[in-house]
Amino acid sequence: MPPSSRSLYASQAEHDADRALIRKYGYIFETPSVVLWGFPVNVADALECVPVKIRKYNRCDGWFVWLATGEMKSILALIPYRLPTIIFARDNKRLRVYDFEDLIKRI
Repeated sequence: MPPSSRSLYASQAEHDADRALIRKYGYIFETPSVVLWGFPVNVADALECVPVKIRKYNRCDGWFVWLATGEMKSILALIPYRLPTIIFARDNKRLRVYDFEDLIKRI
């Protein structure tokens, strides 16, 4: 079982603030085996501003995965609709950008 989303944050207040913003602009899925917090972004806009801001983006062409734990295949299966690109971040600093379809084929 992956860690809970709360256990990945230093403070309850920070967890709750991020959770509220992602609920407003994206999606949150938490199951016994997977945690996924993400939101659609305009990739060019998102990459311009690191750390990436949780907000509404226009002309979305990618997913930004804010928080994820669990098996990658299960994580990707929860994404509500396909966009061409998916971005993962470690500590919202080191961004990893993938073609969504290529990533699906690789796992």
